[in-house]
Amino acid sequence: MLCPCCKKELIRGEDLPLQTLTEHVCSPNETPCLKASFRCGNRFCAASHPDVLWNEDGEIYGYVKGIQWIDNNDAPFSSVQRQCNIEICKHDEDRVLFTIPFWPLRNWALRKVFSYRSNENGDILSRKSKMEWFRWRA
Repeated sequence: MLCPCCKKELIRGEDLPLQTLTEHVCSPNETPCLKASFRCGNRFCAASHPDVLWNEDGEIYGYVKGIQWIDNNDAPFSSVQRQCNIEICKHDEDRVLFTIPFWPLRNWALRKVFSYRSNENGDILSRKSKMEWFRWRA
């Protein structure tokens, strides 16, 4: 895996009790098992901060304000999490086209929503759009 800030190889750290999102949802009261941790080996990289590390799937643990991630994606290159961040969390191109201001359809809006297919490096392989109606909460 490569660092999402400087693209240098991540180095394996010690085994730590890291709880994944799946473990947190499925068994929140159990003690997390030990997992390999990864850190950026480039000491000049902003992501080499001691509070920032990743597990083997690319999930990030810790947060440091002001780190400039490549493509605003905090998951390492060649990780499943980087692909998930694109396919699930990318909504920066979604747009509200218009809102109906009068009764009987008051507060109904039409928006254009994009969905993506990606590889593990975060490269967008395909992009599809669809229109969807939704109602603003008043």
